[in-house]
Amino acid sequence: MKYKVLIIGYGSIGRRHAEILSTMPQVQTLRVVSSQKDLPFTTYQDIEQSLSYDPDYIVIANSTALHYQTLNKLEELFSEKRILVEKPIFEKHYPVKFIKNKIWVGYNLRFNPIIQMIKKEVSNRKIWAVQSTCVSFLPGWRNNIDYKDSSSAFKKSGGGVLLDLSHELDYLCWLFGEITIEHASLGRLSNLKIETEDYVMLQGCTLHQTKVHVYLNYFSKISSRELIIDGEGISIKADLLNLKAEINRDDQAISIDLSSNTKNRTYELLHEEVLTSTSNFACHYLDGINLMKVIDQARGKCQSI
Repeated sequence: MKYKVLIIGYGSIGRRHAEILSTMPQVQTLRVVSSQKDLPFTTYQDIEQSLSYDPDYIVIANSTALHYQTLNKLEELFSEKRILVEKPIFEKHYPVKFIKNKIWVGYNLRFNPIIQMIKKEVSNRKIWAVQSTCVSFLPGWRNNIDYKDSSSAFKKSGGGVLLDLSHELDYLCWLFGEITIEHASLGRLSNLKIETEDYVMLQGCTLHQTKVHVYLNYFSKISSRELIIDGEGISIKADLLNLKAEINRDDQAISIDLSSNTKNRTYELLHEEVLTSTSNFACHYLDGINLMKVIDQARGKCQSI
């Protein structure tokens, strides 16, 4: 089956989704909702104009603060559509339930082959402690816009490192179960010209008593995305950017190198799974809403810096 795709929003992430989807054999046509002009796709100024197009698959890629009203608008206008909301689902927790459409959240890091390998490795083991780190330099994120004007820089847009890098909390909950936040520290440390937090440090515990530490920032000029896991009979150090890992399983040392995978492959796999309505790995929207509870909990435990 070929699908008609509609992408709402054409910032950096909307553009990426459009570039990837337009090359996928499952896609028949692709159109965009955006206020921008002269885009390489048929463009509507608002969602209502797309009704005659009657898309099969809708990707919400506008600013995080608009996701809630956009989803409600789609529930009003459409039914039986596949919808992918770019992460995070909202800027805060909303206790809502959608029944007319099938909805997922764009946590493509679940499709990172190292993360999927780790899920198998830890599935039947007692895990004692986990440390997750993601640091990078916000001004280098987007080529098409100055970071000071990006959604990441403004609270009203749903920016800030806690939301922008919520991939870490999602995959940790997916691998180890829901996290209760015990301590949180966040704020602005650097000289970045933004009004949102550029630094987050979280400490928590899962229902299985796994201790979890998360460190995120916007200001490191040496990018790193790492995961360290220690448990009964297993230790793992994973480099999620370069797709490599070191595993000590029952005193046997193993090195994993999956760097031949392309950067966009996680997005392709996510889209393929949503298009086929399977949910082996894709984040269901209810999981995305539950994750917002964890994020709001972190905010509530926050010690500003």
